[in-house]
Amino acid sequence: MTLQRRATLYLLVVMLGQLLLLGAMFCLLLISDNLAAEAKKSRDLIFKGTLLAGHMFDGSKTLGLYVLSHTKATEALHLNAVARYKESMDRFQTLATGMPQYQEPMTLLREDTDELIEIMALVKKIVDDTPMHLMAKKDSHRLQALATVAIPTLISRSRKHMKTIIDSQDKATNEARAQKMRNMLELVIAAGALLNVFGCFALITAFSNRITNRLDVLRCNALLLSSGEPLKPLVQGSDEISKLDKFFHNTAAVLNAATTRDQIILSSIPIGIIILAPDTSIQFANPTFENMTRFSKDELKDKFLRFFFPDATNISTLAGLAPLLETVTHSSLTTRDGPALEAEFSFASYTEDDNSFIVCSILDVSARHEIERLKREFVNIVSQDLRTPLTSVQSSLEKVKAGDYGLLNQKGIITVERSQRECNRLIRLVADLLTITKIESGKLSLELAATSIQSVMERSAASVRPFADHRQLHLEVDAPHGDLEADEDRLVQVFINLLSNAIKYSPARSTIKFRGEFDHDNLRIEVIDHGCGIPAEARERIFERFGQASSNDAITGTGLGLTIAKMIVEGHKGKIGVDSEEGNGSVFWILLPLHRA
Repeated sequence: MTLQRRATLYLLVVMLGQLLLLGAMFCLLLISDNLAAEAKKSRDLIFKGTLLAGHMFDGSKTLGLYVLSHTKATEALHLNAVARYKESMDRFQTLATGMPQYQEPMTLLREDTDELIEIMALVKKIVDDTPMHLMAKKDSHRLQALATVAIPTLISRSRKHMKTIIDSQDKATNEARAQKMRNMLELVIAAGALLNVFGCFALITAFSNRITNRLDVLRCNALLLSSGEPLKPLVQGSDEISKLDKFFHNTAAVLNAATTRDQIILSSIPIGIIILAPDTSIQFANPTFENMTRFSKDELKDKFLRFFFPDATNISTLAGLAPLLETVTHSSLTTRDGPALEAEFSFASYTEDDNSFIVCSILDVSARHEIERLKREFVNIVSQDLRTPLTSVQSSLEKVKAGDYGLLNQKGIITVERSQRECNRLIRLVADLLTITKIESGKLSLELAATSIQSVMERSAASVRPFADHRQLHLEVDAPHGDLEADEDRLVQVFINLLSNAIKYSPARSTIKFRGEFDHDNLRIEVIDHGCGIPAEARERIFERFGQASSNDAITGTGLGLTIAKMIVEGHKGKIGVDSEEGNGSVFWILLPLHRA
């Protein structure tokens, strides 16, 4: 049940209690009104009965006056008294209508009243019809019987009937019942109001406690979720709170799975990872770093970065590491009891709860450096061992070709020339391997000096021009005037390599452009040919060792020229690249700074 439905249910209960209270109050009010009406009717009945008795006596009294005086005035008084008597009787009877308990005495009272009025009318008629001087003689006995017997008897009986009706109206009882009912109504109102207040308070308290308790569990689970601790049991129900708590539990399950996965990854990757606090102390270290340094997790908690990273000896805050962010630094890594490891350090920062931290990744490159060292030694040994024999072979082939050992036929000459080309290629390969080895080991230093751009470009073009003429190609040079800080011989080596490649792959009678231009504080050199172009998949590897764009056997090369060119250009803090489309030629470009920082 949702919170809205639950609140609506509680509200309906409160409204039902209100309606029941109002219904009870309405019923009691009706009963009280009925009792009050009955009490009023009782008072009116007593009052009307008293008036009826008075009018009855007035009628008999005025009749006696009229009998004695027999005058118009007394007649009028009598007639008025009788009329009031009749009117009072009608009102008294009307007032008693609807009261079954008064039906019998009221009927008797009505009969006696009608009979009394008839007798008074008869007495008046006798008086009216008999002269005054004959009254005593003619109807004196009859008149005396009516006046002294019939009328008093009827009056006595009427009084008795009225007394019966009036006595049954216990005014005090009715008023007491009405008052009691009013008191009961007041009590019910007060009790209902209190019950309503306490009921509402109880419902609100129950609803509030239920919501508060569930919200408290929800709050605790939110805090536990943020801290990565196990959550309290799931809040039962189907309302919004239970759905939100279920979402928290699902999120916790996802986070736990992600944490477990991250822990597995951190434990299995061959890279040491540490997290540094603002004071460069180690807050976290993965198992790989523990194995690399041979320190336990507890021992690492008291260590600072400067203990392991010699370049951070004077760094005690994260701000001091700012220059190293997003870079890779080669340095040694201190271990517990073994030799320092050759390692690559990389740093990245992040913020958590307004606190800055740095993640440091350490890659052990000792084995890689050892392999490279062995490789360089092997290349040096092989190159040295090959250079002398190859030179001797080259010299012997030249003598054979010159006829020092006898004349050769045409087939022999072709075979010797082929052998010379292969020998020259091997000599160049050995020279290139030695050059790469020197560059990688740092033994090949660049002799930087102010160099004329026009001179170095013209010199390079002159070196390859015979080759271009032999291939029937036109070499167009556009060299700007100016100087740059560079090693002229090494630049000539790079330019000759690019021009030679352009000549090899360009069709006969085409033009090769060799031009330079200033681009802000840089010099841009371009070698443009109209050859076969370079496939997209080959552009990524042509600057790698032995990476060639073409597999054409007719075009020979060591596969190291562009690799050496890239190393030399990068040694000048420059960049080298190629823009090409297969079938539409290529543009090899070099970007060199005019002045080194």
